[in-house]
Amino acid sequence: MMVSVIFQHQGTLDKFVGDCVMAFWGAPLPQPNHAELAARAALDMIEGLEKLNQKWQSEGRPTLQIGVGINTGEMLFGNIGSDLRGHLLAG
Repeated sequence: MMVSVIFQHQGTLDKFVGDCVMAFWGAPLPQPNHAELAARAALDMIEGLEKLNQKWQSEGRPTLQIGVGINTGEMLFGNIGSDLRGHLLAG
């Protein structure tokens, strides 16, 4: 559900880290309203989870809580890190 919300708000899915979903806006193509899109996605994620929690609670299932963080500003985009990233090392 979270990934669908990201895509509905023109975001790019970056990665999953454990139970974390990371996404970004404004790259690879600029989006002048990237901050608004991210904020709207965050609100829709919270609302969507509230609906899921109501359903799960009525089914006697555990519910979940989330936190959402948004950061704006300049970013470095693309493959970064070691020159050896993505290469196999011969031993």
